[in-house]
Amino acid sequence: MTDFTFLIGKYTDDGLEKELAGLLAEAQTKAAPKDDKKKWMAVVLPIVMAAVGVYLIITGVRKESALFLVVGALAIIGGAYYAWSSRSTQAQRPVAKRLLTSLNAIEASNKAAVLFSDDGMTIRAKNNEAGIKYSDITAAAESKRLYALLHQGAVTVLQKRDLVGKTPEGFTAYITEKIDGRYLKQEK
Repeated sequence: MTDFTFLIGKYTDDGLEKELAGLLAEAQTKAAPKDDKKKWMAVVLPIVMAAVGVYLIITGVRKESALFLVVGALAIIGGAYYAWSSRSTQAQRPVAKRLLTSLNAIEASNKAAVLFSDDGMTIRAKNNEAGIKYSDITAAAESKRLYALLHQGAVTVLQKRDLVGKTPEGFTAYITEKIDGRYLKQEK
């Protein structure tokens, strides 16, 4: 039995690209791998780069070396940029634009549907069907008009207005329970 159904419509509303970019940034932060090496890269590397930059600037001032000052400044800027870009909504804008273009092409040609049942999420388009278990969903995020579900290296984007016969609040409660704490509600 299907608990929730989304009939995929056009993704053309104003501001949808920016909203989706923010949603993807939030969801990716939530779904960040627990791998220690990747965690080190995302957290420790910008701090180390900034510390090295400060050291080089201090050394450059003491030795009156423009090279040390420039390299130190670049290290600080690089660390700050790396920290900012890895979590930035702006970094997700090109991805959001490609996703919306693809979703509109699917909507126009396939009349796709995304179904949710006790077995998981099922994506249907024409004669094709793909099933995704809830345990394979690494994160879910919600914005004012959208849901984003990250799974198996992919993302499923759903518009709340495409939900048939049920409320978005009901779906939010349902998916939160099904994916056991991997849900992120974004401020509206």
